[in-house]
Amino acid sequence: MGIRLSLILIEGQSTASPEQIAKTLGFSEVYTEGKTTLDTIIYPDENVMGIGYFGRCTLVVADHDLPFSVIESDMANNYYHWQDLLSEHFAGKEMIAAFLQSTVNGYGFAYVDKEGRKVRTKLGDYEQSPMIETGEPIAAEEEYLKNSFINDGNERIYKLDSEEYTEDQIGESIVLTLIEQFSGEDSGLLWQTEVERFSVYK
Repeated sequence: MGIRLSLILIEGQSTASPEQIAKTLGFSEVYTEGKTTLDTIIYPDENVMGIGYFGRCTLVVADHDLPFSVIESDMANNYYHWQDLLSEHFAGKEMIAAFLQSTVNGYGFAYVDKEGRKVRTKLGDYEQSPMIETGEPIAAEEEYLKNSFINDGNERIYKLDSEEYTEDQIGESIVLTLIEQFSGEDSGLLWQTEVERFSVYK
């Protein structure tokens, strides 16, 4: 499908402005560049951030270090202070992080509960899948897991529409299902969602 995305979704909305959200994530200089649709910055360059709403969630889009900061902080060169964002502006709210880079079957996600605890993370690509996996499977994974099996090579294989897929090949579908379940919106609408675009600097 050629999908790339890099984002977090937080349950509900906050009284904090988009500028405050960007600053709480760790950026001292935040410059607004006006409204745009998410398809223009779905996998943005460093120092670019988009903030808006998708379904019942607040949406933040930034470079891959944003979801990596949640999934596995050691992999993030530029750490985003997501715990501060939750504690200061979204206390008691759930959050997910999502990453896709389909050219290498790259996928990743994290689910954070209302207490701010990471209860599930998974990350992989065509070379190693999963390379990171913590916690127990969540609802978005269950519908795929129920039609899966372990082959002779000790690899999990997923059956979907009479076809068989490896972990890295099914990762994109799981991430998009997670986004839909969490936001209450069709993931196909994501790319036309309006966000405010910012240039951000530490």
